[in-house]
Amino acid sequence: MSNPNFFFIANEYLRTHLDVFTIPEFCKSMKAQGVKMSESDSEFLLHKSDYVFSLINKQFVTRAGVFTDR
Repeated sequence: MSNPNFFFIANEYLRTHLDVFTIPEFCKSMKAQGVKMSESDSEFLLHKSDYVFSLINKQFVTRAGVFTDR
């Protein structure tokens, strides 16, 4: 987590992302925003976040995605 704005960037993604995603997709999006995260750190964050629901097959969806019927 090399970017000092890590929490802001990650929370912005988790509050606004609408589509189902995987850990590698989350890491790729974070990297594009200047935040380098390992998959294990990402998995920990996703499982602890109140903004995310875990699905089957290691997929995730945000609250925003659920409540906008995506």
